[in-house]
Amino acid sequence: MENLDKINQAIIQSAVTLPNQAGRDITVIKEQQAMLIAEENSVSLHNIYLASLKKDILPYRYIRNLESISITDQLKLMQAKACIVGSGGLGGQVIVLLARLGIGNLTVIDHDVFDETNLNRQALCTTDVIGKSKAETAKEVAERINPAVNVTAFHSKLDDSNASQVLDGSTVIVDALDNIADRFVLESYAKKLNTPLVHGAIAGFEGQIMTIYPGDTGMESIYGKINKNASPAKSPVSILGVPTLTPAIIASYQAFEAMKVILEKEDVFRNMLVYLDLAKGELKKLKFG
Repeated sequence: MENLDKINQAIIQSAVTLPNQAGRDITVIKEQQAMLIAEENSVSLHNIYLASLKKDILPYRYIRNLESISITDQLKLMQAKACIVGSGGLGGQVIVLLARLGIGNLTVIDHDVFDETNLNRQALCTTDVIGKSKAETAKEVAERINPAVNVTAFHSKLDDSNASQVLDGSTVIVDALDNIADRFVLESYAKKLNTPLVHGAIAGFEGQIMTIYPGDTGMESIYGKINKNASPAKSPVSILGVPTLTPAIIASYQAFEAMKVILEKEDVFRNMLVYLDLAKGELKKLKFG
């Protein structure tokens, strides 16, 4: 980054010390000041926040993350890249959460457009985006939520022609798809790229989460051998529907798993399927291997 010394000096001069919710004094930079520095130096807000975090100066928007997420961790999140495959019921929620959390680079891929049936559950769907690209809408919403996040959108289906471009360089990949066959395809690409994959699936008031690392059995341990001829009409989601509460909760677990992968925590749901039945208030952990 050009003019780094000048930028660092401007950040230090603009920083203020404020108490956080726990009463600790924290050195922060407010977004208006950060945006002015970015504009004056012709750099992105993303780069200003990277520079400030490296100086242990916290962007003020993240002050409520402290006590749970350190400044060092916030820097790791800002440097990370998460790819969300699918931006509907699960993916839309995940994108909003990761943008607010401060994941610095988000890639979204989805070939679909919004329709009226998405209004019941998809966080990004409003009446004014009916007929619009889900991926492009995700980019617009994420950038409004957090202008320090770099968002790349692909209005297409993940396949051999674009997988390397879309997924390469990702710290973590999030499976927000709606069918088993595509999940197996995504898993194969994630393993080729040696990238952890956070799986999530929903149907009715039930959902599941699992984090799959290269070398893990992964999808096959959940679904067995894939049946490419299975009828979509017989899938659990077709039979049970998808009320709005379920994707919100499962997506929160997926976003949390993505954060744990980025921060290299040991307690990820690896070789373990976490199953939730919201109606019964049950959570079960099924271990594999």
